[in-house]
Amino acid sequence: MRKQPYKPLTQMIAVVLAYAAWSTAWIFGQDSLHQTSPPPHTAVKDEALTFLQQPVLGMALNMHHVGDLDRYLHSIDQIAAMGANALVIVTPWFQEKINSNNIEFVASRCPTAAQLKSVLQRAKQHQLRTALVPIVLIAQPEPKEWRGKLAPSDWLQWWSSYTRFISHFVEIADEMEVDIFSIGSELNSTENQVERWASLTTLVRNQFSGAITYTANWDRYEKIGFWGLVDFISISAYFELVDESDDATVAAMSRTWSQIAQNLKEFAKQQKRLLLLMEVGYASVPWAGARPWDYLPGDLQSADPNAQSHAYQAFLNTWTTALATPSCPVRGFFLYHWDPYHHGGIRDFGYGIEGKPAEKLIRNAFKRIRVLLEQSSAASNSVAN
Repeated sequence: MRKQPYKPLTQMIAVVLAYAAWSTAWIFGQDSLHQTSPPPHTAVKDEALTFLQQPVLGMALNMHHVGDLDRYLHSIDQIAAMGANALVIVTPWFQEKINSNNIEFVASRCPTAAQLKSVLQRAKQHQLRTALVPIVLIAQPEPKEWRGKLAPSDWLQWWSSYTRFISHFVEIADEMEVDIFSIGSELNSTENQVERWASLTTLVRNQFSGAITYTANWDRYEKIGFWGLVDFISISAYFELVDESDDATVAAMSRTWSQIAQNLKEFAKQQKRLLLLMEVGYASVPWAGARPWDYLPGDLQSADPNAQSHAYQAFLNTWTTALATPSCPVRGFFLYHWDPYHHGGIRDFGYGIEGKPAEKLIRNAFKRIRVLLEQSSAASNSVAN
C-alpha cells in the first residue's frame, strides 16, 4: 500500500476548514462562489513528474456497464498488447437533469467499486500506468444538454453531492495506487467557482497520494483560473481540425494540429505546468476531423473508419516526434477509446479502433515512438560519455 502523506487528524481539520469555506461563501452570497482571480500556485507533487517522465502512450476505457467484467479485463489485455504504457478509466455517476442537485450511483449503469478495482488490478499486472477520471452524466438530458452546461437549482447542495461523488472514487484510486486522479472533467459551468475548486483540491490531496489534475474541454483550457492548484494540465482534445465544407485531407488536418500543438506548448510553459491530452478521439463518421466530439450517426447507413484513420494520422504526424523530445511540455495522450463491445464493421460508428484501419496505425505509432525514445536516450548517453 502507498504511504499516506497526512495523518487522520489533519484530514479532519481539512474537511472542517473546507466546509467552513463553503458555508461562508453561501452566507455572503453567490458572488463569492464565482471568484475568477487565480489562486497561488501549489508545489507540484513528485508523483506527477514521475508519471510524466516518460511519454504517456495510453488508451481510454469507458467503463459504464456492469454485467460484462470479463470483456473489460480482456480489453486491458488487448491494450497492453497494442504497445500502450498507460490506461485511463473514464466512469460515471448520474444526475437526473441538468438542474438537479444530486449526483448518484445508478446500479444498472455504473460499475461497482469491486469491478473498478478488478480492472485497475489487471492494468497493474500489465505494468500499465493508470489514471481515473470520474465524470458526471445527465440521465434525462434535453437536446444539446451535457455536463458542460450544468445549472443546479442549489449550488451548495450540488457541491456537497459532488464532493461525496469525488470522495468515493478517490478512496478507490488511493487503495489501488492509481497514478493520476482527475478531480473534474469538462464541467464548464463550474469553472469560475474557483474557491470551490480550491476547497475540493485540498480535500483530495488529503485523501489521495498520487498526482491530481483537472480535465478541461478543448475550447476552455485557456479560461480556467485554477491550474496552479493541480499538478498538471489535462485537456479533452477534441479540437476541430477542418471546416465542415473543407476536404478533410490528412495534410490539412496535420497543419491544424501543428498550430494547436504550438499553442498547447506555449500555454503549458506560461502556466509552469506540464500538459497531458487526457482524451483524443475520432468516431468512425465522415465528419471525424471536423467535429471530433460528435459521435451520433444520425441517418448514416454505414460507418466511415477511413475518416477516423485519417484524423488519427494527422494527430500522429504532429505528435510522434514531439513526444520523443524530452523538452516537450506536452507529455503524452490517452486515445479514446478501446471499445469492449464493437469491433469494426459497417455499423460500428463509434470511437473504438479494434478491427479498423486506425488500430494498425496506432499500434505502429506506439512502436515508432518507443524506437525514437530509445534512439534519443542512446544519443544522450553517447554525448555524456
